[in-house]
Amino acid sequence: KRCVASILYRRQSIQKKLHRLGNASYCILMYHRIALPDESGVFIQPGMYVTPETFEMHMRSLQSEATVLPLDELITCADRGMRLTSSRPFCAITFDDGWRDFYDNAYPVLKSLNVPATVFLPTSYIGTDQWFWTDRLAYLWKWKRRLYTKSSNQIVHELMRINGPFASQIEKAIALLKKQPLAAIESLLAQLETACGGSCPVPGRAFLNWQEVKEMRSSGLIAFGSHTAEHPILTTLGEQEIKYQLNKSRQKLVGEDVVDAHSISFCYPNGNYNDRIAQLVKEAGYSYAVTTKKGWNSESSDPFALKRIGIHQDITATMPMFFSRIAGLFT
Repeated sequence: KRCVASILYRRQSIQKKLHRLGNASYCILMYHRIALPDESGVFIQPGMYVTPETFEMHMRSLQSEATVLPLDELITCADRGMRLTSSRPFCAITFDDGWRDFYDNAYPVLKSLNVPATVFLPTSYIGTDQWFWTDRLAYLWKWKRRLYTKSSNQIVHELMRINGPFASQIEKAIALLKKQPLAAIESLLAQLETACGGSCPVPGRAFLNWQEVKEMRSSGLIAFGSHTAEHPILTTLGEQEIKYQLNKSRQKLVGEDVVDAHSISFCYPNGNYNDRIAQLVKEAGYSYAVTTKKGWNSESSDPFALKRIGIHQDITATMPMFFSRIAGLFT
């Protein structure tokens, strides 16, 4: 793929496709972490990060081939039926989860290049030392055999039967647990931690704090939206629980004065949603919502089911591969 992308880029084939797509549609890029995979002390899933060096290359490359707009401005123009005309395609940059490394590694690049971005915050994690259950699970995985002998939980036994390379095991384990409600996952992790002799000692602060959020907000370059309060997969919750997550997060964002109360964006955790959840998001007072469905959007796109293009290191490490991903040449 790398060789093919390089050839197509030199022949201008990728650039031409991007411009054709940009004639009637726009794209939203989805990032998670900007970090070296070993710098946090916790295993980072391959699809969750881009290195700082690669990220800077992405942003400089975008400036040469596209027009990057704030997400809210892009959606507002599309929602009002304003045709987005330009010699270059339009796009917006988004980040899920509000990781601390956004402030350390992404924000300086965005500020130096004057590139806008939107960050979706799981508000109950911001300003705390908590970590997502996925990271705690990865940290515990080193005690796999010990856990197997000390737990009678059926899901634990299913987890312990997972084999293969470490990264593959973690991916499969996370996929298995994502089918469970967050409360069940937390209960399971508590059992695993007990089997290991105590709580999981994940090092350092993972997420942004509110001071950092407000500093970036005041720059006029970084906008913020909701990623719920506790980051549960909404399709595993009842309707009242979904409403609670939506309202709690919205109230916190407004209370901290880091959003425009009349225009707040939303991001479905893990991309999981259905028509009823989208309706609840709308009723909770959000203006639009992004998914993890891959693709471009048009002026007729459902504002509560906006597609994005996931960007991660292993498939976008070179400029030709980056633009091939955006153009939809490779999955």
